[in-house]
Amino acid sequence: MRLFHFVRHASFRCFWLGAIATLALSPLDFWPAALALVPPLLMMASAASARMAARCAFMTSWGWLSASLYWIGESLLVEGGVALLLLPVVLLGLPAALALFWAVFVAAAYRCTSSPVLRLVLIALAIGSADITRSIVLTGFPWNVMAHLFLATDISAQAVYFVGQHALNLVAMASIAGIALIWQRQIATSVWLLLPAIILIVLGGHRLADREAAMLSVAPAGTPADIRIIQPNIAQKEKWKREQRNQHLAKMVEIAHQHMPLPPLLILPETAITTLWPADAEKTSSFIQNITPFDGYLLAGMLRLEERTRLYNSAFLFSHQGQPVARYDKIHLVPFGEYVPFRFIPYIDVIAGPIDFSSGAANQSYLHLPEDSPLAGLKIAMLICYEVIFPGFLDRTKAGDAEFGDVRTGDIIVNLTNDGWFGHTSGPYQHLAQTRFRAIEDAKPLIRVANTGISAVFDSYGAELGRIALAQSGYLDIRLSDNLAQTAQRPFLHPLSRQIFTLIMLACVLSIYLLPLFALEFWRQTKDKNNSS
Repeated sequence: MRLFHFVRHASFRCFWLGAIATLALSPLDFWPAALALVPPLLMMASAASARMAARCAFMTSWGWLSASLYWIGESLLVEGGVALLLLPVVLLGLPAALALFWAVFVAAAYRCTSSPVLRLVLIALAIGSADITRSIVLTGFPWNVMAHLFLATDISAQAVYFVGQHALNLVAMASIAGIALIWQRQIATSVWLLLPAIILIVLGGHRLADREAAMLSVAPAGTPADIRIIQPNIAQKEKWKREQRNQHLAKMVEIAHQHMPLPPLLILPETAITTLWPADAEKTSSFIQNITPFDGYLLAGMLRLEERTRLYNSAFLFSHQGQPVARYDKIHLVPFGEYVPFRFIPYIDVIAGPIDFSSGAANQSYLHLPEDSPLAGLKIAMLICYEVIFPGFLDRTKAGDAEFGDVRTGDIIVNLTNDGWFGHTSGPYQHLAQTRFRAIEDAKPLIRVANTGISAVFDSYGAELGRIALAQSGYLDIRLSDNLAQTAQRPFLHPLSRQIFTLIMLACVLSIYLLPLFALEFWRQTKDKNNSS
């Protein structure tokens, strides 16, 4: 009977409605599922107390995050052994911890007013603000925030180009609140709340209609190309076995040489070369000479050890002779994956390993191909692994180059990743979708190269030009536009301007939507007091 009572409880309904709403995310992109968030929002606004509203918000967010982040547990199955003890923490504990953001913000919004309509609007904005905060604090985790609902269609996805992901969190929740108010027959307020999304979708359609020629394209098999990306599809369990290293390197060479001639630039995924630089420099150089043409270059992920204690997750640009001509060290590390915040916990080394990765310098520039390269002058903005999910990350790292400005935008973005930890789950598809968001937001063509996952090429409008499917090995050839540098675009707003715009947007919402409602409520309360006296 207690179980039956719990199933009927409002908190349980909020949990499964939050879970249903995740069908709007990749890989399904069934955007009507987002309407499942309307009933919980109405329940929060009509709750009897701030505590009940916070509980409803917590359960909704917990359901949303548990259903959409389950794939993280797959990484523990790859590790096996003692790591399996962390499955409950990863599957339920992590989503519960992240759900606290919604709970705290909704509780604060609930206490601001007693008006049901005003409270609903404030709670919606509070949830959008909570997702912005989750994207920033404690190094940030902007995975499956409300803004990602706009990824469901090509037109709606363009909204991130105009206002950025943070502001889009507010727009998404304002839209859901607007739909909820239609339910309550508050049509005028509903129209105001839906207006930002409508304007952005119209602008998105206009941007797609006026799109310029693509700065890159996928070359048909057997035709000349400028770049070849290689997805080796090596199982994570096998990848780091020393006795199979030569076999893995030979597989990458075989894939690269399937069609001739070789392009001048080959790209391999994150930690594709499983030796340690510079300790195994000779072996690495031999592999590079085998895989590249005589005038070619290789861009590949590799671990780098400095001063015997500092370990970096790096991307190297090698010449055909095996000499590194440029390097990028990953800046934004994965908590509990590449470093452990709480090293003081007993026996943590057994689970996490004895050494943390070091973060790269924040002032790294793009990778610039040398003048003797057939692609001389090409500027590549590097992102490794989940760095690509952070809005404005490229522009937060200053290049300090007077010739090209102070922003590390480059001509194209290259994202080296792995995704081999997550198998046939929704994780690789979500990662791919969020990568597409960066191409639109930064207005740059983006090349994603995965070990095993989904490698793909996007233009600056987020259109997918080609892909190598999940859990398949293969290559993809890319041809660059002759006027690549001249047609390079800039983001619609600089990231700092986007942050200011987000604050201005909140202020406008408060002044346009909320102040009249506050004034009306104050007038009603004053009238009631006068009538009672």
